[in-house]
Amino acid sequence: MQTQRHRELVDVTVQVRAVARGAGVTEGLCCVFVPHTTAGLTITKNADPDVAADLLRWAEEALGSEHRFKHWEGNAGGHILSSLFGCSLTIPIVAGDLALGRWLAHLRASPRRYRGSAERPTETS
Repeated sequence: MQTQRHRELVDVTVQVRAVARGAGVTEGLCCVFVPHTTAGLTITKNADPDVAADLLRWAEEALGSEHRFKHWEGNAGGHILSSLFGCSLTIPIVAGDLALGRWLAHLRASPRRYRGSAERPTETS
């Protein structure tokens, strides 16, 4: 997955829902995992884009400049956000679909620009 900005929230609900539906599970759990140390996952309201903007604004204010951290790669803030967001989510599957609720979306937090191989969500039942 390619991101466009240093810190970005990318809605991947459609992709995760497609994998869950394609698995043929009618009742169970969808486990989503992102195997990158500067990316994380969260579920939040998607009907109002200000929610994502507020999360990113909070991150910028809380972390400040990357230069103040000791980590030599200059991406310590990404590691911190990944730790705070977490690298996995478990979403119930009810009647063959993700039980997210009306206004919720599954978002991948990309604390720094990442152009690695495509990451695929995985599911279990």
